Amino acid sequence: MKVSIIIPIYNAADHIGRCLDSVMLQTYPDIECILVDDCSTDNTIEVIEAKLAEYSGPIEFKMLRREINGSSAATRNTGVSAATGTYLYFIDSDDLITSDAISLLAEPLKNEPLDLVTGDFVDNYPSYCSSRPQIPSGIIRTNQEIFSNYRSYTWPVAVWNKLVRHQFLIDNDISFVEDIRIHEDEIWSFKVACMAQRVGCVNSVTYIYCNHGGSKTNTRDHTRIFALVETSRQAEAFIQEKNLEDDITICRFLMQWRERLGHMAWPYGKNLAYQTYREHVWKHPALIRIHKRFPELKTAKHWHHAMPTAIGFCCYMMCKYGYRKFSALQK
Repeated sequence: MKVSIIIPIYNAADHIGRCLDSVMLQTYPDIECILVDDCSTDNTIEVIEAKLAEYSGPIEFKMLRREINGSSAATRNTGVSAATGTYLYFIDSDDLITSDAISLLAEPLKNEPLDLVTGDFVDNYPSYCSSRPQIPSGIIRTNQEIFSNYRSYTWPVAVWNKLVRHQFLIDNDISFVEDIRIHEDEIWSFKVACMAQRVGCVNSVTYIYCNHGGSKTNTRDHTRIFALVETSRQAEAFIQEKNLEDDITICRFLMQWRERLGHMAWPYGKNLAYQTYREHVWKHPALIRIHKRFPELKTAKHWHHAMPTAIGFCCYMMCKYGYRKFSALQK
């Protein structure tokens, strides 16, 4: 069974060498590695070519270059289109994988085909520490339980560190949304969680996430909120397309998603991010249909969105604090 490792690359000269080293050390026998350069302007290509020239192992490396700079989503889609593996595995160019990563993740596939296999990870390279609880090993064979695990963040929503069946993505028309440049992982993972029927979990560290303070996901900018609002819109469109509007678990998750967005959007009120979020919450057609179908989801806790930004957020935080205090007294 061939595995296609896909690495999107943009100005990664400082990190791509060690990333490739971790790929070249893989113990799994049948791997192709597709590197997709998104028009890098530094010496990334020279670093890669030097690494590949020194390599003489069994892994087949393919180097692709996009003609127009796009996004991580567009770069990954290019890699998926070129992949010939039965399963796909995504790595970010500044991260690492353990030498037995693919072998460990492929182990559950010996008994039955699965839509997805995910492992554990550590972060904060080079200290290798993780504050998350480890994922439980085993195979989940119902979509309800799969979505429940996704909803509770039992495994990361990030696209990396997951073996995903190539045909599963094709059959369910799941690709990366190229218009979203930040948090594109979230809508991809949401779609996978909605459609997957069999998922394997491996209770072993297979990925090393190298957290950089300058990462785009760590940047506090109002564009991040706009991207998250767009992912929410994409999620609503997907459940309509797949006729999942009767699934109250998914609809409830979308409501919680918006509530989290409202909290995050508050610091960017002057950039219209919070106003954009409120308009999305109250006026989006898909949300109105969800409210009509599940009236219990439309509760008084959302009234603050109708107020001016500053007043509404302060009222929201006061009510939230009061609710927590009251709940504590009842115990």
